[in-house]
Amino acid sequence: MLYYSGSGIRDGVVGGIWGADEECLLENGEVRDDQGRTGMARAISDAVDAGADIISVSADGATGIEKDVAKAYAAGVIVLGAMPNDSGLSGYPAGLNGALAVQAFGEDGHIQNGPSGTPNVSDDVAIAAPGVDVLLQGTENSWEEQRLGSGTSFATPIVAGMLAVVKQKYPDATGAQLIQSLLHNTGTKGEHDPEWNNSSGYGAASLTGMLAVDPTKYPDANPLFDSEDSLAIPNQSQVNEAAAALDRAKPSPTSTSDAVVPPSSESPFMPWMIGGGIVLVLLVIGGIVLVIVLARRSRR
Repeated sequence: MLYYSGSGIRDGVVGGIWGADEECLLENGEVRDDQGRTGMARAISDAVDAGADIISVSADGATGIEKDVAKAYAAGVIVLGAMPNDSGLSGYPAGLNGALAVQAFGEDGHIQNGPSGTPNVSDDVAIAAPGVDVLLQGTENSWEEQRLGSGTSFATPIVAGMLAVVKQKYPDATGAQLIQSLLHNTGTKGEHDPEWNNSSGYGAASLTGMLAVDPTKYPDANPLFDSEDSLAIPNQSQVNEAAAALDRAKPSPTSTSDAVVPPSSESPFMPWMIGGGIVLVLLVIGGIVLVIVLARRSRR
């Protein structure tokens, strides 16, 4: 698994894309490349190509990434997106079909209030995690300093980290099964049927709850993805197209005709080689005997 920060790659646990300013995601400072793709789209696609299992995006409002998110789904990659910090519809990727939109709550268990002072409710929310007055490492002045911060941007990578730990314990679990486990094991009540509300989604993410249950028992289908809605973004057709493209990009298997075949033990050359070796040894021995006999005759 890889950690993504901006357009760079670092060793780590999950793929993370941080910040809403897409200009920082392209090396030349442009918002879009010569193909019209945004830095966010390229980062998601590159993360999939690099083998990331989980992509965490702490940004909102990025457009033009639906095809790359469809590519992630086709590869079995989980995509998490931070919700906006005020009530309303989420942007991309949190508002996309099949994405894990993450809510933030405080130590009192209440979700955060938006700038307007009202609770940050949304029809897109899927899961909640600590994100109000959390301790953050680094400030504008120094990386050594710490501060308190609030927002869904901080809650989102916490959920991604939980999923990564569960993936480490259950490596055979697919991305869809990990999402199933996340929604079936929220809070402190143990495994249960998922129940949704527009405040915390299916509840508070629970690492201990997920670790206690083998996720491979769940169906291999993303419960957040609507495969029937052709108008969804992305829709099933886009995921199918992405899956076909990934299959075409796979290297073809090595032809057996190009493989190096070891010599057979029944090769017709083997007896000759063995026999030749025996003949050679006999000739050497015979030569030594002859030299000894001639030397003795010479002394006489």
